[in-house]
Amino acid sequence: MKTAQLTHTPAKPTSVKDLLPWDGKPSRGDKALIGLIFGVPAFYLATMPFRPFLIAKAPILLEFVVGSKAAIGAAAAYAGVGQLPLWLVVVAGIVGMAKFDWMFWLAGRRWGERVLRTFASTPGQQKWVARLRGMPSWAIGLLMIATCLPGVPAAIIWILAGMSGMRLRTFLILDVISAAILTGVVVFAGYQAGEAGVAIIQTIDSYALWIGLGIVVVMSIAAQIRAARRPKAQA
Repeated sequence: MKTAQLTHTPAKPTSVKDLLPWDGKPSRGDKALIGLIFGVPAFYLATMPFRPFLIAKAPILLEFVVGSKAAIGAAAAYAGVGQLPLWLVVVAGIVGMAKFDWMFWLAGRRWGERVLRTFASTPGQQKWVARLRGMPSWAIGLLMIATCLPGVPAAIIWILAGMSGMRLRTFLILDVISAAILTGVVVFAGYQAGEAGVAIIQTIDSYALWIGLGIVVVMSIAAQIRAARRPKAQA
């Protein structure tokens, strides 16, 4: 029985070099994978100002693109009043939630324990790694399904799944099951909301421009605050 190949809790990164999960010169594959892993959150962040527009006009598209619970609930509310097919809402939610998870599995398989230094750098994440250390692959498989629960460090579990030798096919099946469970819960709630849910979404749509501008302003202020704090932290 294979276990996750983790011999100790990864040390906290102390420099930019420590964040890199490879030894020596990276290959093109290394660069592409790390670019995708860090590019996805940046992409999601960039979509924030546009979500108030899409949630009412194109909720299915928003499901596919960002896989957010808000988008799934909105699409389900439209399905509840017969404006969208329920099966498409469910499929879009599952795909939207699970479409990028394989990258963390590949990172675990490709880079092993080194990649945990990037994704398990906080004390809370370190504790999770310590608890999961040495677990057999079947236990990691069970935890894969549990990644749909709040507070579970999904990225760390996906990485450990790759480290444990789990096959990609098995990973994808378990990942889809996890996404389907959460999608089902959110779809049920949104479907039951029906007309009330649609009314809320249409209200959001009527103020979408102002909501989008507000998000841009908040993001800009947050970036300025982080930039102002950075020199103090380095001093």
